[in-house]
Amino acid sequence: LQLDIAAHTGDIDELDINETGTRIVSVSRDNHVYVWNSTNGEKETELNISFSKVKGKYMARSCRYGRAVGASESLYTVHNPLSSSSKGACYLVKWNADDYHPLKYRAIGTERATKMIISNDGHFLGLGTSEGSVLICTTFNLKTFIRVPNAHSSVVTGLTFSKCTPEARELIDSDIALISTSIDKNFCITTLPKRREISIVFLILVVIIAIYIAFSYMAYLGI
Repeated sequence: LQLDIAAHTGDIDELDINETGTRIVSVSRDNHVYVWNSTNGEKETELNISFSKVKGKYMARSCRYGRAVGASESLYTVHNPLSSSSKGACYLVKWNADDYHPLKYRAIGTERATKMIISNDGHFLGLGTSEGSVLICTTFNLKTFIRVPNAHSSVVTGLTFSKCTPEARELIDSDIALISTSIDKNFCITTLPKRREISIVFLILVVIIAIYIAFSYMAYLGI
């Protein structure tokens, strides 16, 4: 046993580790989110955020590190209203994974989030709710790309994304798929629409037409 950290006073709902293995983030029902040094076990910082024009307290439910291609690593958390009777919105938050200041946040609906996962390519977040709904959001701006209300008849308990490989895309006939499980004893597959591919021939044709129009206009002007 290398480290034994007395991290929280309440149950720990979620843990994740950054891509270099140097930091661990923990989310607990004691209403604290901490970042730890994985080498010596010391607490580096606590994540705090307030949502403007929003009343009531919030508690983080899940956390995930991720990096999209060509971007810096970020940390993502999802926050539910602390009061069980609150009808307030839940929020996704994107954090800078170097100094842990919040970069942006966005409301994602009033159903309480129960699970969150990030795709292998770092472009999408998958979320499940207490009412069985499934969401896919973009990591770039946290907007909801797909929402499937009541995909399950009860709380979502597990999520995973398909691999971002040509073989996986061919198998599911989609760019990516989110697989969700629930205590309703079912699993659901939510797929993203395929991105439209523009052929090289079409691009060449567009360039030729643009060049023809440009030269025709120059000839008309006598240039």
